[in-house]
Amino acid sequence: MRTGLGIKSQLQCSSYCPLSRNCKTPMMEPTGRGKLSVLFIAESPGVSEDEQGEQLIGKSGQYLRECLQDLGVNLDDCRKTNSVDCRPLDNAKPEPEELANCRPRKWKEIERFRPNVVILLGGVAIESFFGGRFYDEGKNALGITRWRGFQIPDQKARAWVCPTFHPSFVLREKEHNPVVPVIFRQDLKRALALAQIPAPIFPEPIITSLFSEGDACDHLSDLIHSKPELLTFDYETTGLKPHRKGHRIVCCSTAVTSSAATSFLMSTKVADLWRLILKNPHIGKMGQNTKFEYAWSDVILHQPVVNIVHDTMTTAHVEDNRRGVTGLKFQAAVRWGVYDYSSSVAAFLKPTKQEEDRYGANAFNRIDECPLKDLVRYCGFDSAYEHREAMEQMGLQ
Repeated sequence: MRTGLGIKSQLQCSSYCPLSRNCKTPMMEPTGRGKLSVLFIAESPGVSEDEQGEQLIGKSGQYLRECLQDLGVNLDDCRKTNSVDCRPLDNAKPEPEELANCRPRKWKEIERFRPNVVILLGGVAIESFFGGRFYDEGKNALGITRWRGFQIPDQKARAWVCPTFHPSFVLREKEHNPVVPVIFRQDLKRALALAQIPAPIFPEPIITSLFSEGDACDHLSDLIHSKPELLTFDYETTGLKPHRKGHRIVCCSTAVTSSAATSFLMSTKVADLWRLILKNPHIGKMGQNTKFEYAWSDVILHQPVVNIVHDTMTTAHVEDNRRGVTGLKFQAAVRWGVYDYSSSVAAFLKPTKQEEDRYGANAFNRIDECPLKDLVRYCGFDSAYEHREAMEQMGLQ
């Protein structure tokens, strides 16, 4: 790790750090009395912090203290740590490898202190906390503007994780963008309100995977007979758009509860029963970005979807119009602390570059190479989480 000159910190880098032989600065231990069940994770020690062996005592730290004082909180009554434990040379932004080297110490502090709230100050702290856990191939997957303001019930930390701006950014922006300090204080206020509220635990949905055509037909016959008021469904297909010859729906999943979903393979016989559900006006259909399922139902099954009552992506956009926050994977992360249920299949749901360059949105992906067990299970998770999100959005859960 690139380091400056530490004075009061006393501990050297642990043996797990492969860069420890390059460190000249001792590591800074977490500080704070811990009277409040709140842990702040900042970026890295600055000059003042390195000299005194304590986090958040420089100019930006003093600003944070002022904001907290206005909210009736003394920072020293909380716990404080940094994403990296040694001061980078010239205050450079920590590299991903450096964050990875220090990450075990962050989790050791979380396990020891057991905070109800973890407040992540800035993009580096977000990378430190979620790096290696959150799977999303989107651009700027761990960017601060995407994550700030959420109160995330992290299932591993058993704590509310609340990302917000780093106070140094707020200080830089406050003169020409006065809304930034207002947002910063609002984020802090909402996070601190959770200090005495344990984060909820969300059990993983039960996914029933049906590989037999007979079992799938029995499942659909039950749905036709029961006529659920609300039914969430999801497709896994051979591409993004269905118009090129040869495209097909590989599997489908359904959910009538947030705790379980059923996933099955599509066949001619199964499709005949599924059409009866699609055209039933008494069954309200829900999903994520339902125009996708509508197009595939219309083009491949020749049956438009009747009575779509809720679209979780559209509603998420109304709730928060920031770029990159409406997708199901991100919503599962910030709503329930679910960071990865798709990485085992993601590569197979994309076309090769040559195929994409030639056919664009009508390109075939590599879904037929995906292990069928993984694909069907993933499809089930989509429906279960879409149903849970819809229920929350409609105030029914």
